[in-house]
Amino acid sequence: MGDERVTRVDRHAATLPRRSPRGATARLREEGGVVLVGVSAGQIGRAKPRYVGLHDGYLVGLIRAGATPVVWPSTLGVGEPEEVAERAKELVGRVGGVVLSGGGDVDPGRYGATASTERLYGVDPARDAFELAVLKAAREAGCPVLAICRGAQVANVAFGGTLLQDVEEAGFAAHSDPDHEYEVSHEVVVEPRSLLERLVGHGSYGVNSLHHQAGATLGAGLEVLARSPDGLVEAFAAPGLLARQWHPERMLKSDPLAQRFFDWLVNWGEA
Repeated sequence: MGDERVTRVDRHAATLPRRSPRGATARLREEGGVVLVGVSAGQIGRAKPRYVGLHDGYLVGLIRAGATPVVWPSTLGVGEPEEVAERAKELVGRVGGVVLSGGGDVDPGRYGATASTERLYGVDPARDAFELAVLKAAREAGCPVLAICRGAQVANVAFGGTLLQDVEEAGFAAHSDPDHEYEVSHEVVVEPRSLLERLVGHGSYGVNSLHHQAGATLGAGLEVLARSPDGLVEAFAAPGLLARQWHPERMLKSDPLAQRFFDWLVNWGEA
């Protein structure tokens, strides 16, 4: 999909009240500072349960956009809820944006459910606690958030939504396609006149797909930006929030538009 399909990016779309009249990037550069972006990270997997990490594409995309990424491990969610909330508030206050990265499943208890599938994996209570606290702090501070895959699911839950614990068991097509991790797996239909259309163009957009969960009911105040051909919500937004199920950090080499998601975050609120 070529750049000729892309309309002009409107950086005023989907914004919260700004901390200053100009965006964080411009303000900090004028002050001779750097733009820090917090990036959440979780446990790598069963093979190394005590290792925390994330795909380096998140960091590459942010650095290309002019930011300095700071990795926030899931262990920041260990402690009493009040402690975690205060920690998240302090960290959000130090950055110009937040990326909620992909990873394991959200604890069903967070959206009022119990486990209903054996396919549930990677549940990390500390990560759930920390990322939900970060989202709350970001909304209160007017700090923009880019939510990817698991991050989108966390965002939906934070806004009061619920999740399909496994999309195949819920009657949808399989959406986890690791054989095409770095290339297009399927297309999504972009909502007209939406923030996503301003970033990638109108019509359909090719994405990779690594998720086995998705939104069941969408949280209050969330705007649908794209759906898959089988009807799943693939992207949504709220003021200062851009969330999607696919992984742009893994498409940076194959899709020239993937970088625009990181640019949106770092340049958010600029004139």
